[in-house]
Formats: sequence, structure tokens, C-alpha cells
Amino acid sequence: MLYAFGAADPGFPYATTSFSFSNVAANPMIFAYGALVVVYVLYEGSRKNGSMKNAVAYGLARHKIFAVQCIVSFLVSMILLCLTEAVYVGSACLLLEEKGAVNVADMAGSTAAAFPVAAAALVLGVVVVQASERGFAGLVIWLCVMSFIPQGFLYLGLQVDALREAAMWMPHNFFSAMTVNQSVCEAIWDTGAGMARCWIAGAAGLVLFSVAGVYVMRKKEL
Repeated sequence: MLYAFGAADPGFPYATTSFSFSNVAANPMIFAYGALVVVYVLYEGSRKNGSMKNAVAYGLARHKIFAVQCIVSFLVSMILLCLTEAVYVGSACLLLEEKGAVNVADMAGSTAAAFPVAAAALVLGVVVVQASERGFAGLVIWLCVMSFIPQGFLYLGLQVDALREAAMWMPHNFFSAMTVNQSVCEAIWDTGAGMARCWIAGAAGLVLFSVAGVYVMRKKEL
């Protein structure tokens, strides 16, 4: 679409690789939302169609079922990520003018920074799918944990410095604090400390949600 508009109008300012890449690099949480979609497509109906009951009836431990669902979701997500980014980056480089502040390295940086956060979001997606009777309820819980609660902490942090520091360890907040557009790229992954924050936050979420998932699977009636 960008290429078509640029070809039709030589003055069209958005037919550039920087604009295309900045749409993703400015919003790394898109990877977390993508992971959630994969989980819902794969497992949202597992309780309704009886596959969970059958697996338990055959003697599979619940925590193993949870682990398998996380692993399968992760592998499917990785395949989709590789295919999608290859097409996205390849088509932009072939069709659009290479111009602006955001380049392929920034696309790679955004993917690397979002990777552990998206993995944690994926595990949380499996947890809420198994914990909730209705898919919409699980979606609301996921959004609260990944978006609404971090925003609440950030607003409270405007009054309490300690809460602000805690809020800036939450992925939604530190990704939102970046300045990334087609003319400026000041991203969290530009520094070692910033990339470390992404990976530490993602790893912490991964551990926390994994523990929650095992607990939910053991306590939930199928």
C-alpha cells in the first residue's frame, strides 16, 4: 500500500523503510498481543471440546499438559514470527525508499527486546485460557495484567516516586516511554542497561506466570 501511494504521488512522505519499520519498532507490545492470539486460536476451546479431560483421563499430569501447551504455542509463534518478519522486512527493503531514522537494525532490536516479554505474555495467555470459563473473561484478565495495571502504577507513580520506579520495570510502561518515529529513534534497546531491563522483566514475568499456571492447572476442575 505504501509503495502504491508513493508511486501514485511522488510527494507522498510515508513510502519509506523508516516509516514502515517504525510502526513495529515503536510498539514492541505488538509481539505480546500476537502471542496471545496464537494461544487463543490453539487452546481457547480445549475445555469446551473435552480435550483437557481426555488428556487427564489418559494419565497425563496437569503440569505437563500446561508445559506442552506453552511449548506448542511458543513453537507456532516462532514460525509465524520468522515468516511474518521476513516478508515484512523483505517487502519494505525491496519496494520502499531507504530513508529515515529507523532501519533494519532497529527492527531486530525491537524483536530482541520484546522476545522475553512476548514469551511471558504467551505463558500468561495459556494461564488465563485455562483459568477462565469464558474466553472474554480471560482476555480481560490478560489485558489487566499486561496493560491496565501497569498504567495504573504509572499514574500513581506521578505522586509516589517509589511506585514510579516499580512501574518503569513493567513492559507496557518502559516501551511506551520510548520516542520512535520515522525521524527519531530513541529506543530502550539502544543501551545495554535498557536491553537488560527488557530481558529481566520478561524473565520475571515468565517465572511468575509459569508458577501461576501450574497452580491453576492443579486447582482447576475440568
